[in-house]
Amino acid sequence: MSRRRRAKGGFSLPEILVAIVIGAGLVVAAMTFAFSMGELWGNGSEARLFDQHVRGVTRFLENVLQQARPPPVEAESSIQAGSAQTAEQSIVWQAPRGRPGAGVRDQLLTFELPESPGVFAWPERPLPFVVCALRVDPREGLFLQWKSRLEIDFADTAPREMRLSPFVTGLTYYYYDDDENNPSWEERSDPKQTTPQVLEVPRRIRLTFTYEDVTREVNLMLPGVANGVPVY
Repeated sequence: MSRRRRAKGGFSLPEILVAIVIGAGLVVAAMTFAFSMGELWGNGSEARLFDQHVRGVTRFLENVLQQARPPPVEAESSIQAGSAQTAEQSIVWQAPRGRPGAGVRDQLLTFELPESPGVFAWPERPLPFVVCALRVDPREGLFLQWKSRLEIDFADTAPREMRLSPFVTGLTYYYYDDDENNPSWEERSDPKQTTPQVLEVPRRIRLTFTYEDVTREVNLMLPGVANGVPVY
């Protein structure tokens, strides 16, 4: 029996990562680990390969979030009215496109990119005005939903979806209470509701990557964080 352990669905870790690179066409900056895959596997180091995957996905998300800005309210009628969003925040909670009647708990962290990463490109240049959302399925991984506002069916059809990682098994939300007497972070496994219809945008999120008995956790600060919030 082979000593190489198998990942989800009966495939090895390298086989899954190759499928993601080929099938999704992720930007090189996010997936450089693929080019050293043979060397890593030859050394029998699945942990090193997994760590490179985590770093690649993290760099990709950090780069995307640095460019994030909120979708225009006039073009995004599904953005919740009276949300806890401030003018400085670049991310909002929004119901998934293409799901009529979706409840408040179905909303996703949503933002717009002025210009898409290289993977969402027209033949001549990147797509402009790309609205994106992050979705985590503990069984299937981390997905990036996306669609350009310039597409004629933007308002009527569901966005495209690209799997960034099959190994993300959890998403944790962090909210900062800047009470001058007792400032603190609140950790939550589900979003915080300020009213029955409004979700509060967290200051940062934590992604949990899991491959067999190996777990890695990554913290990502969301753009628009107020001054004075400690970064750790």
